Amino acid sequence: MQKKTSIYDIANALGITASTVSRALRGHTNISQEITQQVKDMAKKMNYRKNTVAVNLKNGYTKTIAVIIPQLNRQFFASAIDGIEEIASKSGYNVIICQTRNDVTKEKKAVQLLSESVVDGFIVSVVTDKSDYAHFRNVLDQQIPVVFFDRYPLASDFKRICLDDFEASMHAVEQLASLNKRKIFHFSGHQHVSIWRERTRGYLEGMKNLGIEVPKEWISENTLTHEAGVRAAEKMIRDNNIPDAIFSSSDHPLIGALFVLRKNGYRIPEDIAMTGYGNEMFTSYTQPSLSTVDQRSAEMGREAFVQLMRMIRGESIPDEIVLRHKLIVRESSMPAAAAGGAGVKKKPK
Repeated sequence: MQKKTSIYDIANALGITASTVSRALRGHTNISQEITQQVKDMAKKMNYRKNTVAVNLKNGYTKTIAVIIPQLNRQFFASAIDGIEEIASKSGYNVIICQTRNDVTKEKKAVQLLSESVVDGFIVSVVTDKSDYAHFRNVLDQQIPVVFFDRYPLASDFKRICLDDFEASMHAVEQLASLNKRKIFHFSGHQHVSIWRERTRGYLEGMKNLGIEVPKEWISENTLTHEAGVRAAEKMIRDNNIPDAIFSSSDHPLIGALFVLRKNGYRIPEDIAMTGYGNEMFTSYTQPSLSTVDQRSAEMGREAFVQLMRMIRGESIPDEIVLRHKLIVRESSMPAAAAGGAGVKKKPK
């Protein structure tokens, strides 16, 4: 591999000092126009490229941040990254994106590698695996700022941007109950992860407000994927324990449950109403379309970047910034008449 041209190479070719070359490339007024033009011409001839990283490091920053997320193939994270990059580019910052695939070992390796590299700070959504989060404390000990978004460590001393998951879940349950649905099942997530713990807590509080005691079998634990939704719906039918409605901590399992329940003759929303979480792109195109909680992901990403910049500048920020949710009511939890007869089959006898 050919060696990169340095300012010393240009200086040797022209018989001048490296400091003169540096000042000429920066357009310093103390360097004559003739010398400046000679330096620029030689730099072009020798394919010189400015080492931006070195310059930034000399100034005490790199203009680069790292974004660590569990999954790239989720609409939420794609939209959050879009929000981060939108404002980062306007601020002259580069963004390194790292996917952990929900593996805490990959998360720890990424944090270690990037903290030893040239990043000014981290924006992170943590994995679902249980973790002591010591790797993030090590980063903070190195004076590298970290802002968490969506999924965050439960320890109170980490800065985070999140949705009002508790309130959103209560709102979703309340809307389902407005359809005279009382037997409302819940697809939950891992309870050691902040977002799913809060969504389950909101579901339970919403049911409590309705005066409904929730039996254990109404909650399908760690049901977050299409396949898990299929299994949960099959179990309902097998056990002859059919709900009036389902509130899910994620949109994905509702796809599986919707397929199984409709295949077995249940009408949505007449027999079983449904509301998910995440506003994934597919929720608008299912039959019937799925009600869901919008997480304001792009705004969450932008806010995370703004707060990280404040930390990088040495400013104090709140421990927690909570964004308000938006409940999107579609056919799966509309009154039957308004839903337009989306469920075409009759409930089995």
